Formats: sequence, C-alpha cells, structure tokens
Amino acid sequence: MKKFYSTLGLIISCLFSTAQVWAPVGSGVNSSVDAFNIYQGKLVAGGRYSPMTTWDGSAWTDLTSGVNPTATAIFVEGNDLYSGTQFTGGDAFKVISHYDGTNWSIVGGSTAAYLNINWNTNNHWYDIFKYNSNLYGVYDNGLFRYDSSVPEFSSVGDQLTDLGVAATSLRFAGIVNNIAYFSGMTNSDQQVITWNNSNWDTLDLTAYPLRGILGVEAVNNELFIAGGFQDINGTIFGMLKWDGTTLSTVLGYGAGIPRINLLFSTTNHLYATYFDTVDHIGVWNGTSFENLGGEITSVVNAVSEHAGIAYAGGFFSTFDGVTANNIAQSAITVSVKEIGNENQFSFYPNPANEKIELSPSTVARKVDILNSMGQSIDNQTLQAGQTKISIAHLLPGIYTIRLVNDNKVQSSRVLKY
Repeated sequence: MKKFYSTLGLIISCLFSTAQVWAPVGSGVNSSVDAFNIYQGKLVAGGRYSPMTTWDGSAWTDLTSGVNPTATAIFVEGNDLYSGTQFTGGDAFKVISHYDGTNWSIVGGSTAAYLNINWNTNNHWYDIFKYNSNLYGVYDNGLFRYDSSVPEFSSVGDQLTDLGVAATSLRFAGIVNNIAYFSGMTNSDQQVITWNNSNWDTLDLTAYPLRGILGVEAVNNELFIAGGFQDINGTIFGMLKWDGTTLSTVLGYGAGIPRINLLFSTTNHLYATYFDTVDHIGVWNGTSFENLGGEITSVVNAVSEHAGIAYAGGFFSTFDGVTANNIAQSAITVSVKEIGNENQFSFYPNPANEKIELSPSTVARKVDILNSMGQSIDNQTLQAGQTKISIAHLLPGIYTIRLVNDNKVQSSRVLKY
C-alpha cells in the first residue's frame, strides 16, 4: 500500500531545522525500493533487490534466515511480517511469505515455489492487509483472500467484472468505517471501489465529475482522493475527502495550488508527490501540503515515517541533489507537537561537522541526541553559560537534538556531514 491523517482531533506540526534537505540512509540499497513498513522498531524496506533489509538508525541488516526474499508489498501485525514476493510458475499468486522474527515460512504455498524467484515474470503483489481478521493480497489479477483451511489464496474479484472494473488495475487504499477501499480502472475512467468482505461496489462521485483520479489513500478513518474534480459551480478541486458518510473538497487547484502526482499514507500522516513550479514531496496539514525539502527529480515508489522522520524510496542515485542509493530521509521533522515544546531552539551551523552552537538566549541543562530511529545515542550535560554541543563523534546522518530544562523539552534536527 502506498503508504495516513485526520483533520479532527489531530494537530500536525512540522519542526523545521535550518537545513531543509534530504540525506542518504546509510549506504542505501542496491536497487529499486517498492515497499516500507516498521517492524520491531526498525524501518524495513523491500523491493526489486535481495534480500529484504532493516534500518536501525545507524546500519542496514538483512532480514533473512536461510532465504532471501524480494518484496513488493510488506504488511506487519505485531511480530508477524508478511511480504509479497514475486515467484515463477502458474500458481505463483498463491504464495506470500511470513516472518515471525526468527524464521521465514510460506503462506499458502511451498518452499520450493518460494525459492524459485524470477523477476522476468510479471507476477506481482501490490498490497497485503488484514480486513475482518482475514489476510488479503492485491495481486496482478485482482484481490485474493487467504483460507487457512485449504490452505491457499482464492480470488474474490469475480463481481468486479459486473462493475466494469479491470481486476488488473485494483490497488488497495485503506479501510474507512470497516469498509475496504481501492482504486480501479473501468473502460472509461478511474473509480473508487469498495469491498465489504462479501460484495463489491463503487463510491458515488457524481457530485464531483471526474477529470482523472491520481491517488486514493485512507488515513485515520478518512479517505483522500486526489485528481481533478469539478463542483456544481464549476470550481476545480485537486483533492476530495470521504469520511464514510460525507464527501467534501479539501484542496483547490490552480493559481499556486499544487498538482498532486501520487498519494502515500503512513500510520498518521498523508504524503504526496506534487508539482507547483517543480516536483516536491509534502505532508498534509489539514489545509495544504507542507513541502519537505527541495526539488525532487527522482522516481518515488514508497514513503514511510518513523520517529518523526519521513523516508522516500524508489529508483534513484541522487535525491534532492544529494547522493542516495534508492532511499533517502528528510532533514525536516514531521511530528505531533510535544507538550511543552512551544518552539524549537536556534543553533548554527546546520549542516555541521564538529559542533553546533546554541543561541545565547537558549537555556538547557541536559542534551539528548537521537538517531533517525528515535533512539538515544548520546547524553551531555551543559554547564551554566555553555552553548556548544559536540557532534564530532557522530557518523554522518540526520540527528535530533533534544534540550531539556526542568520539564520543558525542545527539539531540532541537525545534518552531520
């Protein structure tokens, strides 16, 4: 799933450091990234390379135990990780791999089929998800549901033909009010498709005549639909929102309003690649997309977020002008505002190599330095009047500097080069 957000009860605050740039994630990975998720407190990345790998904030570790799965879709539930892996053979669609933290196993298939990987075929899992306690997968030719009594995956897409929807176009968007939503293509246009665990239907968008859907994603029980839409007054809109009952417009189009290219969702935030004067990645704040860095000229397949850091994966060697092998992290923190964190503190320089210096007005007693996974890796105590914080011992990367004074916490990001 292009991998959320609600305008009710959630206030999103972006804490910007001086250097608004993207940075590499270690040495990166050796080919295209197609999927992200968070597993056991680490970022896990999969794609058209082998093996799947995890990032702990400082190093990459292969996620293997005798097998080397590629992955075009990743689903995590507790300690269970499911990956959609490409296989050869006529029954390739029946195989999804499962990792329990120690070993890999096959869901609905055989180990022999699992080990016979061939990227020259077109067999492809796009999404894996749980719905009403059932494990589902979106494959090249439709939606499949796992039946543990057989055990295998079986197609649940027969009724799509009655709706005029091509099963090959189906992509999972998320769940709103216990209904699963998808995007799908008919002979004439893109549609929003619903599945209630037994029947298919389409979402009625006749109030906003379609001019093309570019992305559909669900975040915090709300569905966002990006594209081109026109209301009864002829006003053009770039994004709609569906809360399970009401369809509304949330983003205009034109005159400086960005054109959305793709939507991605994480647990709590909605992201988009979009074009205003150049291409960007941004996070939705309830009224607009806040830009996360400079111009993006790379192919982006997946966006994830962990410990307030946005990650972009795709097929590239540079990202926002920075050398990065197929995965990059934003130097801009995306987070819900911390209690007591009214403002971030001021410091210079950024990027920095050996030390940063706080503004004279900043008061702090303790300094915590966190890596890109939110793990504390260093603590320093500042004496009265001390304004310099050493970062010379840190490896190159993006770090969060937290200043603690009594019960007040302030955070800012620094790029160490």
